[in-house]
Amino acid sequence: MNAFKRLITLFLLILAIIIGAWFGWDNQANQELHFFGIWSPEFPIGVLLLSTLMMGFCIGLLVAQFGLYKVRLQNKLLRKQAKQRELSIRSGVN
Repeated sequence: MNAFKRLITLFLLILAIIIGAWFGWDNQANQELHFFGIWSPEFPIGVLLLSTLMMGFCIGLLVAQFGLYKVRLQNKLLRKQAKQRELSIRSGVN
């Protein structure tokens, strides 16, 4: 089953690369962006779209890390409480 999952993942990765290359090939026209009063140099539309997607991906990972940090702190607190209760139960039995 693990080999099948790897094969599917490899297939999807190759498919994404092919679609991305096709999109980049079809969108070679240069375009400049106006962002908060700043004009960017002219780049192909495919490059601008890819860079925008990558920035969104990185921002999404950064935001997710804050939530993950909160969960890790809560997990650490719960482990500490469980260890204290286990010690109190053991000391009560002896």
